Parts: sequence; C-alpha cells; structure tokens
Amino acid sequence: MRRRPGCRFRARNSWPNDISNFDIDVAQDLLPTQREAHATLLRFLNAASLRGARLVLVITGKGGVGQSERGILKRQVPQWLALPEFRERVIGFEDAHVAHGGEGALYVRIRRNSRIRE
Repeated sequence: MRRRPGCRFRARNSWPNDISNFDIDVAQDLLPTQREAHATLLRFLNAASLRGARLVLVITGKGGVGQSERGILKRQVPQWLALPEFRERVIGFEDAHVAHGGEGALYVRIRRNSRIRE
C-alpha cells in the first residue's frame, strides 16, 4: 500500500481477508466527467458524508491507449484527495480489490460528519 500525504491508513492486514465482500456504501464513476472530475469528486464525497457513508468506491479507470492520455484520473485523484478540501472528509484511500475494479478504482474511507468543518 502506498502512503499518501495528509491521509492516515490502516495496515493492509487489518482489512478483512476478502475485501471483495466488504460493503461499499456508494460508488462514483469519474470516467464520463473527466473535465469536471475534481468538482464531481468533491460533490460526491460531500454527499456521501452527509448520507453517513463510511466507505465509497471511486472509479478512475486505468488509462487510455495513447501515452499522453494514459491514466490521467488514476494519477490525479490521489493527488486531489491530499488537498485540504478533500482531507477534511477523507481518512484514507487505496487501490480497490480486483472484484471492484482493481487498479482502475479506489476505496475511499470517509470521516464521520462530526469531524467535518462547515
């Protein structure tokens, strides 16, 4: 598991053995919204937090065929999640299990509402 600045992580062995059976509260596919992905992700995490979601799935995709476009969201989303506007909502994140999209998706853990400043 790669560490990201500003996010706390649980050790990999503290996750359930078969994370593919772990309950995901809600998912967001960022692929159709590449131009608006940053704002879409922030709105999605805000809404998920307000609904009390604790674990969400963010689908970034693995990247396209062309070298210049390869994995833009896959590279950008982890950087965005380290920004202050996301850190106040996000505990941590990591690549999803293959059953949930593998390297083309991220599990994102959401803070409880009481920790979020309005």
